[in-house]
Amino acid sequence: LDISGRLADNESMEDKSAAYSLNDDEEITKKSIFFKMLNTIDYFNTAEGSIEICTEGDIRTSEFACNLLTADAYEYSIWGDEIYEDYSSSNGEFYKVLKERKLINKGLGACNIEEAVPIPDSERITVAEDGINCYAYRADPINAPTAREGLQPQELTFNFMTVEDNWDITGETTYLDRDCVVIEGHTNDYAEEKLGVYTFEFTVDKETGVLMKYDGFDADGNIVSYSRFTELTFNSNPEIKKFNQNEYADFEINDQSHPKHE
Repeated sequence: LDISGRLADNESMEDKSAAYSLNDDEEITKKSIFFKMLNTIDYFNTAEGSIEICTEGDIRTSEFACNLLTADAYEYSIWGDEIYEDYSSSNGEFYKVLKERKLINKGLGACNIEEAVPIPDSERITVAEDGINCYAYRADPINAPTAREGLQPQELTFNFMTVEDNWDITGETTYLDRDCVVIEGHTNDYAEEKLGVYTFEFTVDKETGVLMKYDGFDADGNIVSYSRFTELTFNSNPEIKKFNQNEYADFEINDQSHPKHE
């Protein structure tokens, strides 16, 4: 049974296997952590730090700062031989700088938290007439594409946690001075085939639902994919670098601007 049915119909989640007591006055249930991970953006206004992600042997690293209230963000990332800079601003503009290619892609569509409208829990997963699950994603007010995978982990949450019986809350830990819960589970056929991931472990920030650390294991228990923040601070009013075209005087600009949806 998937979470769209079981968790929506069982508000209390009284089954002891579905809840883990963090301390004397707080309990996190499967339902609460699942939906907090889908709605992390409701629990912080700004974030800055650094993250490393490995998928199928490709390693990405980034340093970032973002303000969800204004849509201002900057991310400097390295992926293989490529170096990227991503800028977004409160006027809706965004710029992706491909430094090795000396190319700038310019567009419109940067989103702030007001535009990332909430979706009722009961509508996050629906079932189509053909029996296939349909997933409702909130818009992205992070505007930092690499950091978003940990700061707003909707895709991994849907992929690995929709089937409630596939995972458990197994403990608590501290990571980067943040109080976290540990989630362990096994994946579905899709993740096994497409990602080579058979089991996983999430370290999830208790306050925000942010995915602080993820390890995906193959059938032999080897790590084949991972993500981990190496630094992370919330609500610190970070200084966010602004796009300055003078820094890229010899770069080609590809203007892909389009009106934002009303």
